[in-house]
Amino acid sequence: MRDLFHGFASPVLAMAASNPTGTQTGTEIDLFGYEGALIAISVGVVTDGTHTFTLNESDTSGSGYTLVAAGNILGTLPALVTGGSGGGSATHLVGYKGAKRYIKVIKTVTATPSTGCRVTAAVLLDKGRHLPVA
Repeated sequence: MRDLFHGFASPVLAMAASNPTGTQTGTEIDLFGYEGALIAISVGVVTDGTHTFTLNESDTSGSGYTLVAAGNILGTLPALVTGGSGGGSATHLVGYKGAKRYIKVIKTVTATPSTGCRVTAAVLLDKGRHLPVA
């Protein structure tokens, strides 16, 4: 079947709901059997600090991670600032079309916040090599 329901695998938790005030590295996501991913980053209100998201990739589990090239990212990873329009209380969708097997979401925090912002990230594995996946 070639529809959205049967084309995506079940969501994989990439970053558990938390309210960290420091840098946070998400869970390693294995893209084996898939040729892309849709990352949903949900954030609450940004109370203080600057929160910048990046996506890293690797061919090897647990090591060798590097920043994903801009050409392999669909959309824009959020950069959230207190009171800014880059804002919280939203879900940001970003696609990955790179060729590496593993990806990780990373949130870097600057400006020494005391409360930060609540973040959750989930990944939908896309373009399964064997359909239907669900």
